[in-house]
Amino acid sequence: MENLIIFYIFALIIVFTILGIKMKNTKKYFISLSVTTAVVVLGIVAGVLPTNIGKCGDKAWFTYNIYKTARVYGNGSISFIKFDENGVEKKKIVPVEVKKVILKNGITEINKKAFYGYENLEKVEIPNSVTNIENHAFYRTGLKEINISQNVKSIGEYAFAYTNLKEINIPDNINNIEQGVFEGCANLENVILPNTITVINASTFSKCTKLSNIKLDNIKKVSDYAFSETGLQEINLPDEIELTSGRAFYRCEKLEKIKVSDNNANYFVKDDVLYAKRNYNTGEKIELVLYPAGKQNTSYLVDESVDTICSGAMTANPYLKQLDIEAKVIEQNAIYGENIETINITDSFELIYKYAIYGCENLKKLTINGKTYENDDITYMLEHSWKNNNIKVDA
Repeated sequence: MENLIIFYIFALIIVFTILGIKMKNTKKYFISLSVTTAVVVLGIVAGVLPTNIGKCGDKAWFTYNIYKTARVYGNGSISFIKFDENGVEKKKIVPVEVKKVILKNGITEINKKAFYGYENLEKVEIPNSVTNIENHAFYRTGLKEINISQNVKSIGEYAFAYTNLKEINIPDNINNIEQGVFEGCANLENVILPNTITVINASTFSKCTKLSNIKLDNIKKVSDYAFSETGLQEINLPDEIELTSGRAFYRCEKLEKIKVSDNNANYFVKDDVLYAKRNYNTGEKIELVLYPAGKQNTSYLVDESVDTICSGAMTANPYLKQLDIEAKVIEQNAIYGENIETINITDSFELIYKYAIYGCENLKKLTINGKTYENDDITYMLEHSWKNNNIKVDA
């Protein structure tokens, strides 16, 4: 029964029709009518009597009251949305106005896209019986507050993406954060990671623009775009951490400071720029991994000690206008800066990959091995790979 108000009205009519027939005392009849009606109305107003009820799982059902609160009872998995066999949404089961959801003990799993698009949903209470939150479970809801119980063992991809969460405390039972779990949470300011989590996957905190600080003490690996476009101002890299590339902190325009543990054998910082020491068969090589997007220098020299400028290393810095490069190799998509006007690559280079420099809309002068290019010639040079002596090595 989806609308219990109608049910209550019909029930009252039936009950009092029968009473009217049986009761000869009109005064008692109207007293009974008034009291019973008052009880029903008060029950609805108090939220005790629901206005809606229905199934939200094979063994689960919900009640919904006038205060826009849904309570979910039963066992197993739940979803507030019905999907067809192709995964396309057919119907929202619970009114879209719902603001608060209370899951009762017995519910074990929150299904894929269970609350997808419930923009008015602000708070969810999760009981200890829940162990799994699937992909996109709360994607694009208005969620501001959630308590994740200590028994939750897995949280799926983009489960809380594009919500209004301000803080999150991840339980100790979780040892992996899937891709994009908190992407686009623009109000997220505080994150507590348990010691069990050692990997931050791709886009996990991407576009969390108010996230200015996070502890990475136990993190071993950070994937591409994990913290892209966040409000991070400073990062501290622990002993054994590994970045898949500088894109892990892509477009962090407030990031000015990078610190590395003294015991970290793989990374070091010079002039607030992050470098890596790599051991290859040909010997140790120095790689420029991350030039902070918030570093306010207008010019920078990548000196001859640097073997490679890595992909994603120097991107989206609004201050940098002139770049001098003595490095041997510039990887694809290594340099991106809308305000860069001049790039000078000396004759020490060995290989410039195709699109190593891209998106530099204001680039007016590009010098490679002593030869200067302008206008359309710049575009031509950047669309191809080059070896020293300006030998093109691609079609």
